[in-house]
Amino acid sequence: MLNSVFQHVQGVLDGLPLPLQSWPLTCHVVPPPVEPLGDKPIAYVTLAGRATFKRQTMPRGAGFMQVDWPIGVTVDFQDLSTDPNLEQAFYLISDAIMLALFAAEMPVPLTDPTTGLPSQLTAVGEDGSVQMGNLVTTASNRVLMFRGQVTITLREKTQTGLALTGGSG
Repeated sequence: MLNSVFQHVQGVLDGLPLPLQSWPLTCHVVPPPVEPLGDKPIAYVTLAGRATFKRQTMPRGAGFMQVDWPIGVTVDFQDLSTDPNLEQAFYLISDAIMLALFAAEMPVPLTDPTTGLPSQLTAVGEDGSVQMGNLVTTASNRVLMFRGQVTITLREKTQTGLALTGGSG
């Protein structure tokens, strides 16, 4: 379900080598309380819209379910205005994220790390979009802040009627 999908996407992207960058991508599901951006690109995995699902049950009870999750990967990156690769650095980061998700193994069995609920991803990135935010500069125009989002659809299939288990928060 959603927890295992987020963990899977984070696992694909965290540590991803990036063109023209000294640091690999750092990817979080929940942003840490304080994350100094510095010169490292950072990504956050979020639900980027309304998930849709279909259930197949007859008679009522256990059955099968398909969920299409719109998953957003928001990317923050700041760079010096004097970087000779400024015009392509951020876009290459977005490209690397898309290519990593397009190349992700499929189908892939998932097991939620907390509940143990099994499921399977049967489509990763067959549909998606890219959106770039406004470029923000510091008062001195020495540092530029880029923000964008790569949104892809992940299709997950699972059996309904399975009980959730796991720890008590």
